[in-house]
This record gives sequence, structure tokens and C-alpha cells, in this order.
Amino acid sequence: MKRVLTLLVLVGLVGVPAWWLTRPRPPVDVTVIALEKGDVRIVINGSSAGEVTPDQRTLVRGELPGTVERVLRRRGDRVARGDLVLALDPRDARARLAQAEAAVEVARAGVAAARTRQDGARRMQERTAQLVERGGAPKVELERLEVETAAAGDGVRLAEAQVRQAEAAITQARLALARMELRAPFGGVLQDVFVAVGTQVTPGVPLFDLVDDTHVYVTAPIDEVDAPRVRVGQPVLVTFDSLRTEELPGVVRAVAPAIGRDERLSRMLRIEVELQGAPPLRVGAAANVAVVERVVSGATILPTMSVQGRGVERTVMVVADVDAQGAGTLRRRKIRTGANNDDVTEVLSGVDPQDRVVHAPNDPAIREGVRARPVPLARAATLPGGLAGLQDGRPPRPAAPDTSTPDAAARP
Repeated sequence: MKRVLTLLVLVGLVGVPAWWLTRPRPPVDVTVIALEKGDVRIVINGSSAGEVTPDQRTLVRGELPGTVERVLRRRGDRVARGDLVLALDPRDARARLAQAEAAVEVARAGVAAARTRQDGARRMQERTAQLVERGGAPKVELERLEVETAAAGDGVRLAEAQVRQAEAAITQARLALARMELRAPFGGVLQDVFVAVGTQVTPGVPLFDLVDDTHVYVTAPIDEVDAPRVRVGQPVLVTFDSLRTEELPGVVRAVAPAIGRDERLSRMLRIEVELQGAPPLRVGAAANVAVVERVVSGATILPTMSVQGRGVERTVMVVADVDAQGAGTLRRRKIRTGANNDDVTEVLSGVDPQDRVVHAPNDPAIREGVRARPVPLARAATLPGGLAGLQDGRPPRPAAPDTSTPDAAARP
């Protein structure tokens, strides 16, 4: 009896693990996709994030020393061209203007006095000339009066120049008084106001930052290696971190004439992208650009995430030998590829239209030889252009398989 029990225990210890290891396992569900027809866009991606830049932005600085008397606008306020933002204490400027106006009056009085002296010298010269002709005065006296008359004329011209100088001082004083009021040079929004009432300002000190956000463009760096491939007029695709689901079209409007360096001191070429039909964007927002170099139309494509390998060694995983229960075996298939981007890859050979290609083969559970049940990738809508029509080649998210009927997962 003990021998029988010992034998049963040994059979259990050996047989149960052996059965567990060799038991038939249910097939795993894998999302599959078939070849599609679509376009492959060859793009040049920015070397780092670009930035939304306004056409107009200025840092208004003080031109004259003074004390801030009034601050009428604050950060975030929208202003029109000519709106008063802040004002300096104008008393000193007004005093200088009054002094200049008084100097003009003095100069004009000096002109009148000089002309009176000139007229008196001219009349004295004329009478003396008559006396000299009759012998009633020496000629040397006439010569002296001629010199005095000429000097009087010079005095008039000097006085008139002093009037012009004083009038120029008035113009300068008026400009200085006008510069006590700091106005918006164009319409926009105040990014910042750097001073408060009572602040002492000196020439060159920033007072406020004004941004015209009604028209913006994107500046972005392109790697130096890709610089020869970029030119004005190329289409661009722009995405924003703040608009995760939206991709905006644009066009290269300017290319820097020289290679520069970014904040990491890497060499790069800076480009400007004109946006087309863009919604309101915040200045300074991050932007990712992809310059479209060329488009391969009507290509046979798969999602790039479905293709494994690098260089010429490219493979896909397919579900082969599907039986009546809708299950098959995962097999690796070598393929030849053409144009590709981050979204889709052109397939030249190695896969047939009827093949069921695994959509995401990098799952650890997906291995060659594993039994699998293909679940077609769900389509959000029937769109022209296959994969290229779905978010510009981006395949939609796979939906959960329909398990409402026993053979639902096996339906092609």
C-alpha cells in the first residue's frame, strides 16, 4: 500500500508540471493591419523645438532721465497705437521749454536792436559821404563809418542766427516734454511693464515690453546636415505642445543666410515658417516643424511602427496559416522598403495584400511561433487614401475586440 501511495505521489510530482508545461495554450489576440495605398511624405524635422514669434515686438526704453509720475497700463493690457502707457514727471521739461521760449524772445529783441544800429550807421554814412563830396568832412571819417555800417550788418546776421538757435532749442524742449509720455508705437498686448510710480529712470532703461500678437510666425532650427535640403517655399507641417491634436500647415518664408549655433552650441540653420489658417497662438509657445521635402504618392504602405529592423534588414510579423477557429501562427517575414517617415513606410515587396501584419510587434508576448488570433485594427471612419487619410498616415488607436459572439474575434 505504501508503495502505491509513493508511486502516485511521484506521478503527481512529475506529471502535473509536465502537463502544465505541455498543455495547449489559448491563442493571444493581436491587432493586425493590411497593406494600404497612400502617400509618404519625406520630411526634414527641426533639430529642436521652434518658437512662435511675433512680426513686431519692441522693448520700449527711456530716452531721458526722470521720475515715473503715472502708470496707466499693466501687464496683459491690450493697447492701440499711440495709447499712453506711462508718463514721467514733466515739470523739469516744462521749465526748460519756458526757458527756451524766453530765450527766443531775447534773441528777437537782439535782432531788432541790431537792425536799429545798422539803420543808424547807414544814415550816418550817407550824410558823411555828402559832406566829403563838398569838402566839409575828411575822407577818413567816411571810411570809419563804412566799417561801422558793415559791422552793424554782421550784428544783424548774428542776432538772426541767435533767433534760429533759440527756436531750435524750443523744438528740442518740446520734444523732451513729449518724451515724458511713453506711448505704444503699435497696437498689441503688453508683455510686461517694468516700472512703478516713483521709479527713477535713466536713458536706456527698459520701461515696457510690447508684443503685436495679431500676426505671428514660427522660427525653428534645422540641423546643419539638412541645411542644403531646405529652401524658401517648401510646405511645412507644424505641431504645438499646446495644441496636441492639431497639425497646422505652413510654408518656409525665410532661410537664414548663415549657419548659427543653438543654446547647446550645436550648428544649425534657422528658418521662418509662415502659418496658414492658424488659430490664436501665444507668443513664445513651443512649435515642432517638419519641412516636407517631397511626397511619394500612391505608395503601398504600412505603419512604421509595424516594421522592425534597420537599414536593408527589415521585417514584419504576420499571422500565417489561420485555421477555421480564426487562429494562426506568428511568422517573421523579410520585406523590402522604400520611402518612409515616422508615420508610414513604403513596402516594395515581401508582403501580399491578403497578409495579416501585426500592428505593434514590439509587445513581449508577440514572438515567432506563438499561436495568435488576428483582430483587425478598428477604423474610426472610412477615409480616402488608406492610412495616409487617417491623421496624415498615423493609424488610429486599436479598439478592443468584439467578444459578444464566440467567433467575433475571428472575423476578418
